[in-house]
Amino acid sequence: MSAAPTPSDLELKLLQALWRAGPGTARELLEALDDGKARAYTTVLTTLQIMERKGFVSRTRQGQSDRWRAVLREKRTVGGYWKQLLSRVAGGRPSVAVQHLLDVGKVDETELAEIERVIREYREKRQ
Repeated sequence: MSAAPTPSDLELKLLQALWRAGPGTARELLEALDDGKARAYTTVLTTLQIMERKGFVSRTRQGQSDRWRAVLREKRTVGGYWKQLLSRVAGGRPSVAVQHLLDVGKVDETELAEIERVIREYREKRQ
């Protein structure tokens, strides 16, 4: 299996919008970017066209607009980032990564309960 693709920051944000809401036009995707940065429509459109050449997205014509959809799968793409981060920042040790996340994040009781649920489910799957 080949290495997981590594989209740029903007490409990843566009993919996340597509994974979250499904196919959309460049205008819809521009509006869905929630990072507070002002971007031109042409920037998003050009980025989508580059992503299409890379095989990250595809488009279908609908009237006078193109509807873009993610080709990359979220789990594989995001997993590649986590694997790289785990290796570079935590020496490949998940426990170190979790400790860092707990130290720097705002973790309330609800979030802790969710983390515990995820760990429980992981243990059950391994058995």
